[in-house]
Amino acid sequence: MADEIVRIYKPTKWMDCPGGAKDTPKSVLKINRYQGKIKANSHTIEKPYILYTSRHEPWKKFDWAIEVVSQVLVKYLNLKLVIPGAETALTSRLKDLADRLGVREKVIFTGTISQRSLWDLYQNAAVYIFTSPQEDLGIVVEEAQAAGTPVVAWNSGGPTVTVVDGETGYLVEPFYLKRMADRIVYLLKNPSVRNQMGYAAWEHIKKNFSWQKHFDILEKEFWKITYKYK
Repeated sequence: MADEIVRIYKPTKWMDCPGGAKDTPKSVLKINRYQGKIKANSHTIEKPYILYTSRHEPWKKFDWAIEVVSQVLVKYLNLKLVIPGAETALTSRLKDLADRLGVREKVIFTGTISQRSLWDLYQNAAVYIFTSPQEDLGIVVEEAQAAGTPVVAWNSGGPTVTVVDGETGYLVEPFYLKRMADRIVYLLKNPSVRNQMGYAAWEHIKKNFSWQKHFDILEKEFWKITYKYK
């Protein structure tokens, strides 16, 4: 996005100030992502599950996420896909797709949830999946990593800036669904790798994409302007 702004407006000087994610305590790294249950509205969700949080809009490509999960389930049966958020006209079509693929019982649509429930979902997920192909940033990708959850996303758009491939998650060749499924299966079957990536993700966001860093950049630039025109 920064490259596009520079290309279009051709500023002589500019400062990159990406949005920040919630600063979560290190204790989230101790949560067992494979055993236990959590609640979201009327749903009791058994672990492990993968998570995708975003508005239910066509360009978010939830259909790809459901297709990926149908492939993951061939090799890892004990899995759910959790999709929170207000239902739209798209949601019923997504449920129909899950029916056709034979995974309807494995895909949980929670409906609108509180912010607290959303963070519970982030902090208990085994893996975060992100199938939106043209996202400028994707704050949800930052939020998942801040919760100690590795991300599997396309090597395209915003995630190329916020995900460190092979360290905080995986960036997969667009739009290779099987490859994405294989990466998720690998993380699920290798808890030590999953945990190592979760720690790296938490540390990466805390260091590079925290709200504090966002505010520090803004404050520094505001003071420059203040002193210039004082």
